[in-house]
Amino acid sequence: MIIKRDFTFNKDALISYYINLQQFIGIKIAQTEIASLLQKQNPDNDYYNALDRKFATLKFYGFVYFNDDGEFSFNENFEGYVTCLQEDRDTNKSFLKVLLSSKFQYYNNSTTNFFELLISLLKDKSILYLDHIDLISYLQHYELVNDISELRQFVKSSKNNSFADKVKLLEVFYEEHGLSNIAVPVHDMKYLFSFLENNGFYTTKNSLQSKEYYQGKTVRRLEDRRLYLSEQLLGHINGYEYESIVDEIEYNSELEDGLYKDPDKDISKLINKSEETEKTIVKRYKTDTKLRNNALDNSGYICEIGKLKGVRHKTFPSRRYEGDYAEVHHLIPMHVQENDLFVQKDKLISLDQISNLIVLCPTCHSKLHYGKSCDVKPELELLFEYRKEALIQNELILKKEELLGFYKI
Repeated sequence: MIIKRDFTFNKDALISYYINLQQFIGIKIAQTEIASLLQKQNPDNDYYNALDRKFATLKFYGFVYFNDDGEFSFNENFEGYVTCLQEDRDTNKSFLKVLLSSKFQYYNNSTTNFFELLISLLKDKSILYLDHIDLISYLQHYELVNDISELRQFVKSSKNNSFADKVKLLEVFYEEHGLSNIAVPVHDMKYLFSFLENNGFYTTKNSLQSKEYYQGKTVRRLEDRRLYLSEQLLGHINGYEYESIVDEIEYNSELEDGLYKDPDKDISKLINKSEETEKTIVKRYKTDTKLRNNALDNSGYICEIGKLKGVRHKTFPSRRYEGDYAEVHHLIPMHVQENDLFVQKDKLISLDQISNLIVLCPTCHSKLHYGKSCDVKPELELLFEYRKEALIQNELILKKEELLGFYKI
């Protein structure tokens, strides 16, 4: 049985492959032979098929490779990563180690570690997010010029281009350099995004723009799918945590007088794509501080987690209004605004609406962002049950597990 490529990260399948592939270490063997043997050894498992897609994925990321003598080898950090998966431990650090030691080859006989190149751009804030086209363009441009300074200039000159312009530039690039069409690398990027997303990176899918390509007779769809790096991984790379904290503080401290009469009706729930603020790490879409005032007023400036538990979380008198100081939190985080759950035709259902705003004391608010998963999970479940009906009424429809997933729980 030949199955379609699976873009969904599958932890159990990956662990199984690691165990089964150990028998080939140090052996001179072709990829097709490995695929055939794995299929024979696992006749009842559809994932071990003739095309052996999981193996192709592992090879694509540099988890496994063939050395110059054609012998099969593991990436030196692969075992540590799989151990984290088996023990249900955080994979962020171990996954990053695999990426940075990857023998990933993408463009002809490239010797560039693409992930290291990506991180170097992040370090000097040349980029804060990527999409499929960016990933392909930056790497291939670098392979031709082999100059990081020139690459940064290329990034600077192209990052404000529209999706359509980026596609056109890449098409011309492929044509000028005899690289066939862009269908294959775009297809590969779906693997890359799925894998990155499930190992500590944030991705948001913006399906509002797309283009179809033909690979032979097969139709491939190129979507404007963006990759944002998580705060935790950015912390490993170059310490972005401070910016994240500042972003939260600014939202809750910015002065704005007045309230909306009926925020559920007065505020537009449908927004155009890319109605973004300056590209900070957390707050990518516009948030309405006047709407924040409505949330505070509705709650009486009282922490809603405390209220649900039958206790009052006392803070300190606010200098801006009568009552104790409180903060407003988006239950469904703003960084998932472009997730498919919130796409409606050619618009996005705004996450910045009253049903999604939770009033919290500073301690509970910080806990949701920085607390341990085992402590944060019951709080989120409590809030979800409390707001579920209001979210549904405002077309924000999701499952509890999906909400927890947005918090990497």
